[in-house]
Amino acid sequence: MEDSFFTNVTFDGILGLAFPKLAASGAVPVFDNIIQQSLVNLNLFSFYLSGNSASGSVVTFGGIESNYYTGNITWIPVSKENYWQIKMDSVTINGNIAGCSGSCQAIVDTGTSLIIGPPSDINNINRNIGATMDNIGEFIVDCSNIINMPNVTFTLSGSHFTIRPSAYILQISSVCYSGFQSITANLNFWILGDVFIREYYTIFNRENNTIGLARVARASSNTNASTSSIASTSASTSTSIRTNTSPSTNTSPSTSASSIDRASVLFTASLMLIFFS
Repeated sequence: MEDSFFTNVTFDGILGLAFPKLAASGAVPVFDNIIQQSLVNLNLFSFYLSGNSASGSVVTFGGIESNYYTGNITWIPVSKENYWQIKMDSVTINGNIAGCSGSCQAIVDTGTSLIIGPPSDINNINRNIGATMDNIGEFIVDCSNIINMPNVTFTLSGSHFTIRPSAYILQISSVCYSGFQSITANLNFWILGDVFIREYYTIFNRENNTIGLARVARASSNTNASTSSIASTSASTSTSIRTNTSPSTNTSPSTSASSIDRASVLFTASLMLIFFS
C-alpha cells in the first residue's frame, strides 16, 4: 500500500510489530511470518535507540545483544495482546505520585517519539519539572536548569524505571522541550515512546508475551556477531537491522532481512500496517 504521506517524510515505510489482532485486513504480520517459518533462534525482537544527538540505533530480530544494556533484564507480562500493553502502577516524582494514581495501562511503542498520557497527569508532571506552556501549546523549560530537574519514575508491574532529565528534555536549537505530552484523543492507556525506550534496552518477547527492559549502555560498540546487518534510517537516526537466524533458516527473498535492504523504515510496536514507497 502507498500513501502520499510518504513523499514528505524521511522514511519509506512503517513496519508494524504488534500482535496479529491489530493487523489490517487480517494480514499476517511480518514477525509472525518469521516465527511461522522458523527463521530466528528466539521468537523475540529487541531495540536499542541511540541518544538524542547520536546515530547507530539497532533493532535485532531473534536475539538479545548484551553489549547494548547493563545490569539485569526485568521481564514484564503483557496485559493485553493487542498493542504491547502492560500494567503501570504509578508515575512518581521525588516519591510523590504525579500520574497514574491507582494504576493504569500503558503501551511501549517505538513509533511514538514522546511519553503520552492524560492531560491532567501530563500537566501535573510538567508542573513538577518546572515546564511552562508557550504560546503554541508546547511545554518548555530553561535549558540551563536541566541539571536541577527531578527524575521521573515509572513503576511497571512492581518494578521501577527512572527517566533522567537529560532523557526527558529534548533540546532543539536553543529551546528545550518537555518529553511529556498529552493528546486530545480519548486513549485508555499511556504511551511510553522513544523518550522512555532510549533509556531502556527493550525486548518484545512473543515466546511468552513479555517485555524485557534493561538500562542502556551508551558506550557499547556494536560488536556482536549477527547473521545479517543492513543500513537503514528512521527519521534522522541511523538504524541497523539484525537477524539472528536459526541453523535451518529458509532465506527466501520474500522473508529474509536482505529483502528490505536500502529501505528506510519506521518501526512501530503498535501499528500493524506496512507501507513501502
